Amino acid sequence: MWMALCATCFTARRRLLYADRSALFLVDKERNELYSRIADSVAGKEIRFPCGQGIAGVVASTGIGENILDAYQDPRFNREVDKQLGYHTQTLLCEPIVLNGEILAVVQLVNKLNEAGEVTVFTESDRETFRVFSLFAGISINNSHLLEFAVKAGREMMELNENRALAGGRTGSLRNIKRPLAITETERQAVRDINLAHLDITSIDFDLFYLRENMELPLDAAAAVAYRLIVGTGLPQKFRCRDDTLLNFILQCRKKYRSVPYHNFYHVVDVCQTIYTFLYKGAVCEKLTELDCFVLLVTALVHDLDHMGLNNSFYLKTDSPLGILSSASGNASVLEVHHCNLAVEILSDPDSDVFEGLDTADRTLAYRSMIDCVLATDMAKHGKSLDTFLSVLGNPETSEQRIAELTMQIVLKAGDVSNVTKPFDISRLWAMAVTEEFYRQGDMEKEKGVEVLPMFDRSKNTELAKGQIGFIDFVAGPSLRRL
Repeated sequence: MWMALCATCFTARRRLLYADRSALFLVDKERNELYSRIADSVAGKEIRFPCGQGIAGVVASTGIGENILDAYQDPRFNREVDKQLGYHTQTLLCEPIVLNGEILAVVQLVNKLNEAGEVTVFTESDRETFRVFSLFAGISINNSHLLEFAVKAGREMMELNENRALAGGRTGSLRNIKRPLAITETERQAVRDINLAHLDITSIDFDLFYLRENMELPLDAAAAVAYRLIVGTGLPQKFRCRDDTLLNFILQCRKKYRSVPYHNFYHVVDVCQTIYTFLYKGAVCEKLTELDCFVLLVTALVHDLDHMGLNNSFYLKTDSPLGILSSASGNASVLEVHHCNLAVEILSDPDSDVFEGLDTADRTLAYRSMIDCVLATDMAKHGKSLDTFLSVLGNPETSEQRIAELTMQIVLKAGDVSNVTKPFDISRLWAMAVTEEFYRQGDMEKEKGVEVLPMFDRSKNTELAKGQIGFIDFVAGPSLRRL
């Protein structure tokens, strides 16, 4: 879908600037690579290479365009491509496509031709024309990505129901799930080598920001916190989850989080750590089975997979394809469905399947509990979920299994909003992160001409303290007091 649209943009750009050949490379953020099937003379084959490699890779890394007057004099140019194609590259214009500060793609135009068909150089005027054209191309690519995501989310809603019904069965799914790129021993060892001996990662006052600001490899350190907390419970060993499998799972999760201010890998590790304290410092584990506890810690790490720093309301207000899909389907929790399906994708790889040692019954329970817990994190359902939990607790006819299911959901929800309960210096840093994420959403809403709530409006300059007091008074406080 979006490839066809990109191809149209790509052909128009080449004709506009009289380039003999061209290539469009999209940015794969998860792999930090450029890739394309849209290049002249590649016969539909996919091209992939790391960001930072070659001229296009450098442009993707720096965001700065390059106008090469003689390609063979530039050491970054790969002459092997010319040899394979029987072509001779002379001049080359390579520019990024950027939207809202994000590099979406890189376009490479080769050998500008004059009226006589002779190769000449790209001019500064050409570059300016390209930049104007690229603004519209960036919007088109971004919208096409959203449309693809929306269509995919629609399929995911149906497939999620199927996966929940199959409850973790290894066969029978309608999907052919793509196996993620394998985690290497070097990556696993980097996490094992992290020294956390000077920190009490089980403390209710644990400060994850200390790791972010003081550790040489903060993402590895965050992964190490999750790994050691879970291993320390003895649950992976009890449920026959291999050590490498657990590390693979944590690192595959990490790959699927974006560099947004708040809903990133650090957030889910913090939620995992907080849930650990609920379970083992607050004795919630006494109300749950050991399998429930294991599933909760695992679910904490997947509950926001691939979060884009935008809430469900954004897609509805902006009439985006994702919002239209939400309205049409009657399911406003499209992002949560997406998180669930990515979790299923990770667990479907035997190398990262932390439920590998479970028998059929326990595996069924684990999948259903994980999916239900993630879906319950939709803040639009916050009040209703709490009301249901409290009414069930007050009903003597409610089964223990139903109470356990709802307890798990409430524990995850409590962990998800727990930053306001942390010591002030820690809570303030989380508040600053979520506020910046809100402001970025507000900036995008202004660009699209839709209403911006005051707490999302950067120009209102709402005091940080007021925003947090509002959240405590109307969301976290009432919920935690009722519990």
